[in-house]
Amino acid sequence: WTSSLPAVAGIDTAGLASSTSIGSTSITAALGSVSASSLLIVNSPVPTALFVSPTNPAVFVGDQQQFTATLMYSNGGSQDVTSSVSWTSSNPTVATVGNAGLASGAAGGSTTVEAMWGASLLVGSTTLTVFPPTVFVAPATASTKLGGAQQFNATVTGSSNQNVSWTVDGVPNGNSTIGTISGAGLYTAPPMIGSHTIAAIAQSSSASQGTATVTVGSSGPISNTFFGMHLHAIADPVPASMQGSARIWDSGSAQWPSINTSSGVFTWNKLDALLAAYKLAGINDVLYTLWRVPKWASSNPTPALT
Repeated sequence: WTSSLPAVAGIDTAGLASSTSIGSTSITAALGSVSASSLLIVNSPVPTALFVSPTNPAVFVGDQQQFTATLMYSNGGSQDVTSSVSWTSSNPTVATVGNAGLASGAAGGSTTVEAMWGASLLVGSTTLTVFPPTVFVAPATASTKLGGAQQFNATVTGSSNQNVSWTVDGVPNGNSTIGTISGAGLYTAPPMIGSHTIAAIAQSSSASQGTATVTVGSSGPISNTFFGMHLHAIADPVPASMQGSARIWDSGSAQWPSINTSSGVFTWNKLDALLAAYKLAGINDVLYTLWRVPKWASSNPTPALT
């Protein structure tokens, strides 16, 4: 066996030719005075498949995943073409992928990550699953007094970003009616009893949140500094302009209540008028302290103020 151009392809004694470069060579078999030849043409290897790895990985929101594209050839060889292919994500809201194959999880869900080899339009793909982080709030239930404080703590799992934003009944950081909560999770109760939902929302994924319930009760003393003003109902006139909250008290000479002798109903018409005056002046929350408490009374079924 002989090859006319061994630089293109050589051949061994068993007739096995091995190509080394692109071109053509004449392969001759000779036995004594008898011989025969054939032309061997060596072409470039042809891309046959494109593979994307790893296969079907999963990450959390905010994390990244590096993909690799490998081009397979007809001669059994392979080539890393990660930075040469075109990368796309079928659902960019879940994850995006850059030109170098680096994907970033944006929201919970799944997306198909695809690589395309432009010269031959070969396509390889895999599925990327993105898990949203989980948020836990502790304590899960709590109670505090009017104007009291309660510390809540949030833990975010599945994300390196532990930052959260806080809401009270869906209101960012709350307000004076439902209570306020600081960026550090410190809840300050309003001057009204009730139950409220505290939520911690992961900054890495707004769809991930943990909740807790806080009950604001009337038990326990209220700090003297809770009220912005302290007024004597008889001696102090109603200020022309007020805001926030006030504590008002009376003395023995005040006669706010009266009794309807025909119906036997104890009424607070005079006190209602006083409270209305304070409300008109801008006071949102009033604590009224009676000098003496009647033995019995019934409230107006539809009071203007409570």
